[in-house]
Amino acid sequence: MLEEQQSTRASSYSTRPSYPPVIALLAEHDEILKVLGAFETWEAGVHATRKEERFGLRQFLQFFMDFADGYHHVKEERVLFPAMRRFGFAQEPGPVDIMTSEHEQGRQMIGRLSILASQSEPWSPRCFTEIHSLVQSYVVLLRHHIDKESKVLYPMVEANLPPAAWEHIAQRFDAIDEERECAGQVQETQDLVAALLRAAEVLPLSTNRD
Repeated sequence: MLEEQQSTRASSYSTRPSYPPVIALLAEHDEILKVLGAFETWEAGVHATRKEERFGLRQFLQFFMDFADGYHHVKEERVLFPAMRRFGFAQEPGPVDIMTSEHEQGRQMIGRLSILASQSEPWSPRCFTEIHSLVQSYVVLLRHHIDKESKVLYPMVEANLPPAAWEHIAQRFDAIDEERECAGQVQETQDLVAALLRAAEVLPLSTNRD
């Protein structure tokens, strides 16, 4: 569907993105992909050793809940997507519906992983298998989702939204960023990402908080 939208409305970037909000979203994609790769590597080690790593799993889930969903997806769903609808992207099923649906699919996977990370019972072989399957599915979903947004959706939106719309989007993004900065979340995310990348290199991630 998005590929069809691309052929009729806009092509992929022939030059670098020009609007600051798109540059910011693409940078967030890079950060998410970096942690996603670490998550995949880390979980493969857990799956191979069959050692419970509840704290490590919760740390990865915190990043995806707080940064990927609670920050990046919020900017899309509360600011970018409504602007798209105002400027003719309201066809159903259209790109906004597709992207929002994929966000929800990811939330469901993260929600189930959170339950498994917090359960009081020891992880059974079935739990390890379910965690492995959920992580693999989430990684595939998010990578494909990001690829579609970066290569299709964002170029399409840049080609069709007027400069005034981008000024409004930039103001809204700045307000979200300022709130996040004031809450200390920027530094918290940086520290968390550094810990997660180390965890993917050396297993296990410390579980002394369980």
